[in-house]
Amino acid sequence: MGVVGILYLTTYLKTPFLDIFSPFFKISSSTFEFITDNLSYLKSKKDLEEENKLLKKQVQILNLEKIKARQLEVENEALKKALNFVGEKQLKDFVIAKVIAFSPDNWINSIILNVGEKDGVKEGDLVIQDGYLIGILWKVGKYSSFILTVADKDFKITARTRKTGEIVYYQGYNQYYGILKYARPEQDIRISDIIETAGMNETSLNGIPIGIIRDISLEEGRFFKEIKIRHFFNPYKLDYLIVLKNKEIR
Repeated sequence: MGVVGILYLTTYLKTPFLDIFSPFFKISSSTFEFITDNLSYLKSKKDLEEENKLLKKQVQILNLEKIKARQLEVENEALKKALNFVGEKQLKDFVIAKVIAFSPDNWINSIILNVGEKDGVKEGDLVIQDGYLIGILWKVGKYSSFILTVADKDFKITARTRKTGEIVYYQGYNQYYGILKYARPEQDIRISDIIETAGMNETSLNGIPIGIIRDISLEEGRFFKEIKIRHFFNPYKLDYLIVLKNKEIR
């Protein structure tokens, strides 16, 4: 058999061979493509998951930064109000304090500040927020102090009516109201008048608003009027406070 014959025979045998195994070649090729595609998919999925985790972390960081920024805005606003009051009253002997805790057994009436003896404050110093009296320093430690608020029944202070200048005696009663004690029938005390601090030698400690008169009554046979005061103290909105040093107790 010549060379031509051999080539012819080889070609002849190759053709059916390819015809027989062609489906297997196609299957192998398809399987390879399937595996390759799935590996690519798994890799893409993993990349997406990693990207998702990274994006979530970035969102959390941004949210925390927003919260911190908002807290700073609130603190700055509170400090501005405190300093405005200091400027208006031309106060010289005061301390800016921050609320750090509430007493667990009486959280509305007893508030803890971050100032103490080291800051020169003493028991009896007045505590102010937004221009209103909210209490006095009750217990003073080296680094912190308790406030006795105007809402507490143990809180008592000499005061006066702003419009008529009548001297009265304010006492705390509850979370919303206080009362005026020993108000005589002949005293000119009116509903909606402001009750403010009075009777102190130091001018800057007088005229600080405590609350507003909401109700007046006089029962037959009673020696004194019953007067209800809506105090300005808001226990749910406390941050930075002013402690006015009372020279009368020094």
